[in-house]
Amino acid sequence: MIKLDLPVTTISFKKMKKLTLILFCFAFAICANAMDVIYKVSINGDDADDGLTWDTAKRTIQGALAVAEYGDTIWVSEGKYYPTESDNRYRWGGNSDSYQPWNTDPLYADKFKSWSDFYAQAYKDAIRGHANTLDLREATETRGWITHAKDLVKDFISNGGYRLTPIQIEYPVSVQMGNTLSIKHIWRNSGVGVCPNNNKRWNYKYKVSFALLDPESHEIKQRITDENAEPSAWIKGTDKTYKTSESLTVPAGQYILAVAITDDTQNQKPGLNLAVKNGKFINDWLQIGTIQITK
Repeated sequence: MIKLDLPVTTISFKKMKKLTLILFCFAFAICANAMDVIYKVSINGDDADDGLTWDTAKRTIQGALAVAEYGDTIWVSEGKYYPTESDNRYRWGGNSDSYQPWNTDPLYADKFKSWSDFYAQAYKDAIRGHANTLDLREATETRGWITHAKDLVKDFISNGGYRLTPIQIEYPVSVQMGNTLSIKHIWRNSGVGVCPNNNKRWNYKYKVSFALLDPESHEIKQRITDENAEPSAWIKGTDKTYKTSESLTVPAGQYILAVAITDDTQNQKPGLNLAVKNGKFINDWLQIGTIQITK
């Protein structure tokens, strides 16, 4: 039996064509029902409209909530939204040292003494909520974070998002052809965020998979997927242990054992980068070691 411990890297991102640093963005969703009604909200909308298309979007989140039922989804376009149109208490604009709107705000007058306090509280709430992204696209917000909370931005770059690592994998050195291959694997999320694999749009498409690769061609000869290993359940501070077994269908010979988080919507190709230092990857599969299949 081989036991392999893998070091954790400092950063890992979901595969994407372009990496964008974005702010704590939360979507309003009440879990889509069978009708799958999606209401749209836009700063150019009108609450008198039905909200079913962007051309007939609601003006306020409250307007959409008023017609949404349990199971409906609300999409909110980019912009600034307030609890009510007349409540100026929420219309905080700018973040200069001389502008301190919380002084007259009963909710925050005793809590905030500076903009640094404000951003520290926002950051604390976001981390507690397992935020995945930090949005620095809007000029005023970007200036505020960089001016008053640069260290928090650096901290998020180092610790934000989800960083998924197979920290330990145990497997036999050899297995007889046709017998069962058993693999024990332990996973860690070293980031403060959570992989949203359980999001309706993703629909659990990411799976932990192992592959037996031909040592010469690197072709996948057999794939083993652990349906019980769920990435969205991995929270920082709690490692998850799984054991999967499957009967071997490959002929006798030596194979490379590799692991990846694969994407069911992309022909089970590796879909998420693993947070592993100095790992050897073969076509985005992390090489674990070799295994001998005997006759």
